[in-house]
Amino acid sequence: MIRRSIASLAITVMLAVSAPSAPRAGDSPTDRIDMLQNALLATLRNAVTEDIGQRFARLEGPVHAVYDFPFMTRIAIGRRWLDYDVPTRAALTEAFARLSIATYASHFDSYDGEIFEILGTRDGPKDTRLVDTRIVGRDGGGTDITYVLRRAENESWRIANVILDGGISELAVRRSEYAAILERGGPDALVETLGAKADALLGD
Repeated sequence: MIRRSIASLAITVMLAVSAPSAPRAGDSPTDRIDMLQNALLATLRNAVTEDIGQRFARLEGPVHAVYDFPFMTRIAIGRRWLDYDVPTRAALTEAFARLSIATYASHFDSYDGEIFEILGTRDGPKDTRLVDTRIVGRDGGGTDITYVLRRAENESWRIANVILDGGISELAVRRSEYAAILERGGPDALVETLGAKADALLGD
C-alpha cells in the first residue's frame, strides 16, 4: 500500500533560480508529473508479479527524469555543500537519489484501485510552478501532494520539492538529520548512512 512516508521525498527550502525560458513541447510541469504518475501507477499494477528490485529498476529512469536530485541534495546538505569537492558531491547525490528511488519502490508495493489525479497548476515563488495532485484510494479517501518544479541546469522542468497534505515536508527533518551525521562523521558517513538505508529497503 502507499504509505504517507512518500513525503520523505520532499524538501522545504528552495533557492532563487534564473527566469525560465519558454517551455519545450512535452516538457511542461504537468508533463513531468504525468510521467511520474504513469510510472508509479505502472509499478503499482505490476507489484504483484515484481519484487522490489524489479520495481526499483522500473522506477529508476522515470524518477531520475523528473527529479532534480543534484539541486535537492545540495539543499538537503546545506551550507556544507560548498566545502566538498566534485567527487564528494557526486557520491552524496547518488546516495540521495538511490534512497529516494528505493523508498518509492518499497512503498508502492501493491495496487488497490488507486487513482492519480492532476488537479491544476499555479505559480510558485522564485519562478517555480506548483502542480497540485491527489492520490485517491478505492474508498474515496485521498492524499494531496503538491510538486514544486523549477528549471534545472539543462532547462527542463524538474521536481525540486514535494509538499504533502498542504504543508508536510519531511526533508526539512532530513536536513536536520543530515546535519547531525555530517557533524559527527562528515560526508563519507552520510553516504554510508543513506546507502545502508537504501540497502535495508531493497533487501541487499
